[in-house]
Amino acid sequence: MRYTLTGVTDSSWHGDTYKVIPLLTAFNNDLRLITLIDGGNPWTLIWRPPIPIAEDEFRTMQAMWAVQNLSAADYLWFCSNLSLYAPVAEADGLREVIHSLRGAHL
Repeated sequence: MRYTLTGVTDSSWHGDTYKVIPLLTAFNNDLRLITLIDGGNPWTLIWRPPIPIAEDEFRTMQAMWAVQNLSAADYLWFCSNLSLYAPVAEADGLREVIHSLRGAHL
């Protein structure tokens, strides 16, 4: 299914661990996360920045839907709601984390 939807041939599999992100987003607004998408096997970085971030209401609404309908949040849902996972290139994502942890504004 992943190949049909995205063209990705990598067979890496994380099961349904993607469901954790909506839970963290819905119940921990003080956390920041990004998903590094290059390299074939995405991974998510989660941290608590020293400077509070503004809440993204749309992202919170997406996350609350996912929490309320967790069993319906399948891979197709994940592909349709990728923005909830804040996808970025690895270099940009790591730069953002470093700046955030230093308390700098991007």
